[in-house]
This record gives sequence, C-alpha cells and structure tokens, in this order.
Amino acid sequence: MMKLHVQKGLLSAAIAATALASAGSAGAAGQGADKEKQQSNGSSQPSDSPGGEGNTNITLAERAGSKDAPRDKDAKDAKKEDEDHLFYAGVDFVVGTAQTPTVSVPSTSTGFPTSPVIATTKVTSYSFLFNGGIEFTEGFQVRFQVPLANASIFAPDDHRSVGAFGNVELEPEGRIKLADGLHLKLGLGIALPTAQGGEIPGTAAAIPSSGSGTGPGSGIDYSAYDRYAAQRTASAVRGYEEDALFEPSHLGIVPKITLAWASDSIRIDPWIKLENLISTESGGKFIDELVFGVNLGYRASRAFEPGVRVWATVPVSNADFTTVAVAEPQLLFHFRPVDVSAGVILPFAGPLTSPYDIGVRLAAGLRF
Repeated sequence: MMKLHVQKGLLSAAIAATALASAGSAGAAGQGADKEKQQSNGSSQPSDSPGGEGNTNITLAERAGSKDAPRDKDAKDAKKEDEDHLFYAGVDFVVGTAQTPTVSVPSTSTGFPTSPVIATTKVTSYSFLFNGGIEFTEGFQVRFQVPLANASIFAPDDHRSVGAFGNVELEPEGRIKLADGLHLKLGLGIALPTAQGGEIPGTAAAIPSSGSGTGPGSGIDYSAYDRYAAQRTASAVRGYEEDALFEPSHLGIVPKITLAWASDSIRIDPWIKLENLISTESGGKFIDELVFGVNLGYRASRAFEPGVRVWATVPVSNADFTTVAVAEPQLLFHFRPVDVSAGVILPFAGPLTSPYDIGVRLAAGLRF
C-alpha cells in the first residue's frame, strides 16, 4: 500500500513539473513575440552604451539610479529651450589683487611734493565684462563684450580709486557640425581701441610733463597712469586671458578656434586663440600673445554642472610678462533661462605666482 502511495506521489510531481515547463516556454515565446513586435514598430529599448541610438538623453546619473537626474523629457525640453533662445545677455565680474607699477609723487616730511616715482604697488581690481550675443542662424552668431576696469590703488602715503573703460569687442562666430555632439567653432574677435589710460614709461625720468603748473611733477596726467594701472591689474587678475580687452591704445584682432564636444553628461571644449594687438599710437609697439586652454564640465543634473577651466598665455612679442598657466575650478547653475556661475582664478605657473595673484569670478546670463 505504501509503495502505491509513493508511486502516485512521484507521478503527481512529474505532471506538475511538466506543466510548469510548458508555462515557462509559453511565456518566453510570448515575450519573444512582443519583442519582435516592438522592433517592427521601431520602439526597441535604448542601448546601454553612452551615446548609443535612443540613448542620447540618458545621463550617467540616471544610469546610476539618481532620483534627481533629469528624465528624457526634461532633457528634450531643455534642448528645445536652448534652440528657441536667439539672444543672450550677461555680466562677468572678477575681483582680486595684483602687484602693478603705478606713478606717484611722494611728499616730504614737510608736506612738499617730490619728483614722481614709479613703484610696484598693491592694486585691488573690480572688473566687469558686460556681454551679449545674437544668433542669426543655427550656425552663425555675433557676440560682444564691453569691459569696465575699476581699481583701488594703495600707493605709498596715498590710497586712491579709479575707473576705466576697456576695449569693446565684437566677435562673429561660425559653427560647423562635425558629428553628433561635436562642433568646430571659428571666431574672429575685433577689439576696438576704446580703452582709457596712458602707458607708464619704463623709468621715472621718461615720464612726460606738459610743463603747466608749478612744483615737481606738476602737469603730469596721473589719472591716465592710474587708469592704465587699473587695466593691467584687471588683465592680471583674470590670468592674462583677455588682454585684448584691457590694452589701451591698441586695436585687437583675435582669431579663435574651439572644438566643442559634449555627451549626455560630459563637456570638453579645447580652444586656442592668437591676440594680435596693433598700436594706434605713433611709435607704439605691436603685442602678440598665444592663449590656449580647455574647458571641462560634468552635468551632474539638469541644474548643476561643476567644472574646471585651464589655460596658458604665451607671449610671442612685446608683452610685459612671461608665460603663465592658470586653473579655474567652477560651479555652474542652470535655472532656465538664467545661467549662474562662480569660479576661483588660481595661477600655478609664471609671474602671477610670486607674489601670488588670485581672482574670484561671478557671472550670470539670461537667454531669451
């Protein structure tokens, strides 16, 4: 009897196993049919490889399961917003200190002025770049920059402030698409000679005087020299990246090439430009500087992008400094249609490291 029950149990188990196997096969066949149906309708699942077809709007944060990562729809909407914005306006503000030559007239213990002297002085710079742009077509835009340099000069026995207008720059730029996410940008900056200031001579004996007034140093245009010091300080605090905007009595011709590459989350923009500064004064000097660098960014979310900029400026002819290298870590925030960024300008090679010059950048822009 017991043997009969065992045989019945084994028979029941075999029947159950056969039924489960049949159900599994049917389910797999159904899934295969659904997959074939999806493929035939063009709705296959996106590839897991970065930049694969159907995957262009999926970020690395999404792959990691971040709840704050932008969804496909958000990324598509953001891209559409960028395409709809044809105008841009913003401001770039940098504050910092540098050691800059200035002209002063020290006083004696009795209060009488002495002869003018040239001394390296601590200068605090507050410079602004008011900028904007118009996109005429998908591959062509024109940008402009209006610089303003303000400075506090801590000369011996004297603390004074000055403001100076810089060289207004116009830059048409063309963009060529090389591949998905890869563009070549070709720009030509024209910095008009609108900057205020008079170049400080190499020696105090060479300081010209109009001869007006009485006493040592009378008739000398100190405001012109102070404005020149403000321009040079602004340029130094900005890491000598934008000398064409802060060089008085010079017309700037600045060709620039940028190779812009971006994936779902990574942005890499290597660039190079040649600043040709043509003197507008008789006997003035032609200045040539090669500037190159790379901008890096990681799109952690739709609204937040940490990054770093690294560049070097190499004097080719007649510059008053030697080669410098600078790094600028940045935090960028995208609150469409407003972009906000903050960075610290940190020289790591060249004359800006001794004494150490540092700058802090704050910028904001509006697309509309």
